[in-house]
Amino acid sequence: SDPDRDLLLDWLVSKFGPGTKPFPRTYVPKEVTTFFSDPEAIRLLNRACTKCHGLEQVRAARKAVEAWRVTLVDMRERGAQLSDQELEQLVEWLTRVWGTNEDK
Repeated sequence: SDPDRDLLLDWLVSKFGPGTKPFPRTYVPKEVTTFFSDPEAIRLLNRACTKCHGLEQVRAARKAVEAWRVTLVDMRERGAQLSDQELEQLVEWLTRVWGTNEDK
C-alpha cells in the first residue's frame, strides 16, 4: 500500500540516504593483547555509552563479534569517546559477556 511504501522509503532514507554517515571502511581491528575485567568494562561503558542511552539497552543487545564492532564504530562516529584499543577491548568483552555464538 502507499502508506507502507512511504514508511519504508522514509526509513531507508533515514538509514542510508545522502544525509547519513557511511561506515568507515578504513577501520582495521587492532589485535587485543590485554583484556577488560568486568569492572573495567563497566566503567568504560558508563563513561563512553551512558551519555546517550542506559546500560539496559546494551545488556538487551546480543550480538556476534562483528556486529558489536560495527555498533561500537558507529557509536564512536556519533561521539562516544573510545580509542581504538578501548574499542577492541570492549568488542572482546561484549562478545564474551553479552555475545552470541554466531559468526555474524
